[in-house]
Amino acid sequence: MSKLNSKFSRILNYTSDTLITYCPSYIDKNRISGHLFEILDYFLLLKENGIQCKILLLEDIDLDMLLEAYRDKLKPEFFIKYFSNEVLSKNIIINNFAALLKKSSKNKQSSVKLNIIAKNIIVTGGLQNKNRINFIAKEKVIYLRCDPNHKYYLSKKEYLLYDMRVYNEKRFPVPELTFNDQKDNLHTRHYIKKFFFDAYRESVSIISSSHKTYAIYLNSTLKKVSINSLKDIQKKYYPNHILFISGDSTLIKDPEFNDLVKEGSLVKGPVFNLIEKVDGFIYTGTTRDFDCSPRLITEMKFYNKEILFEIDEKYGDRDPGFYFRYIDTLLDIEKLRLKDNDLVLRLIQNKE
Repeated sequence: MSKLNSKFSRILNYTSDTLITYCPSYIDKNRISGHLFEILDYFLLLKENGIQCKILLLEDIDLDMLLEAYRDKLKPEFFIKYFSNEVLSKNIIINNFAALLKKSSKNKQSSVKLNIIAKNIIVTGGLQNKNRINFIAKEKVIYLRCDPNHKYYLSKKEYLLYDMRVYNEKRFPVPELTFNDQKDNLHTRHYIKKFFFDAYRESVSIISSSHKTYAIYLNSTLKKVSINSLKDIQKKYYPNHILFISGDSTLIKDPEFNDLVKEGSLVKGPVFNLIEKVDGFIYTGTTRDFDCSPRLITEMKFYNKEILFEIDEKYGDRDPGFYFRYIDTLLDIEKLRLKDNDLVLRLIQNKE
């Protein structure tokens, strides 16, 4: 079992390091969110370019599950280099601020604050609790936007990178800058989140069935489901098999879904070696009609898997995050590969 000190501290001081994190959201401890892979991608980009950096986790993450997910994602040489027991504590910090936030929220306390101090800080998304966290950088704080509802008030050391095709004036708030009331466009840049494909392991298919298997994720933001809606999907794709993956335990424990659980059609995520177990992925959209940068669409394409959709014909008009991610993936997936000339890296290297 892998162990790290996960006690909470109100001040984190790493002035010689670049920290890569995202804001906590009280997620299920046993759930692996997409943000955990985003921070992995940017951690690897920086590490492979000689930047001293660490992953900072602000939630009560099941470390063994996370490491298994990282092992599942990476070529063995990358996993051993950065996440073996000998070097783990140098590369991952766990500070369970989410637990204190949750407790203070129940007690209606609004004064709980966390100060994070570092040479640089990269926040890949999920800024719902930014008012409780002070990001203090010696050089730069870089936000990779991933929420339609937040306005950003930037200091001179802060940078906001976001896909300007997705976050446009017609639908989402325009960032507000507070440089002594003087706007500086250099601090807001068009940017598309990317993947460190160079470290992803090669896929070896173990599928032997004459029928295909498709994965569908049923996370909290995805369309609401019932037993009838899931059975309708099964009928539609019969005789192919549908693997429904639940992001938390709610559906798994619901007696209504017992039959699907027993037959192995409904399972609790994460599913390790998923790429080897499925022929493709069925995307179902989100309840809020916004998926800022869906990962599985691109990863399935990277591994030459099928991508199917259970969404209405106008969903892409309502969800520009999904639409542009899908278009970018189809037209030129190589543009989504993190490279040595990436803007995030250049900012950290003070080349911008």
